[in-house]
Amino acid sequence: GEAEPLGDWLQRVLETHDLEKLRAPLEEVLRLHYRHRFDPIGLNAGDREALRRETSRCLEAVTALRAPAPT
Repeated sequence: GEAEPLGDWLQRVLETHDLEKLRAPLEEVLRLHYRHRFDPIGLNAGDREALRRETSRCLEAVTALRAPAPT
């Protein structure tokens, strides 16, 4: 298949799933990821911690959306 840039994929997923409330946090995670991966300077300790923290929060939020409703 054809490779899809992460930014394009994220926009498509946000439009097709119930993730609008995660738009800003996911865009920030993507921004930090790109800096970590491609910026020669990389991330400072605070930004690395923010990337870890926000990634965990987003994963928890997505997991909660997929969890069955309590009975």
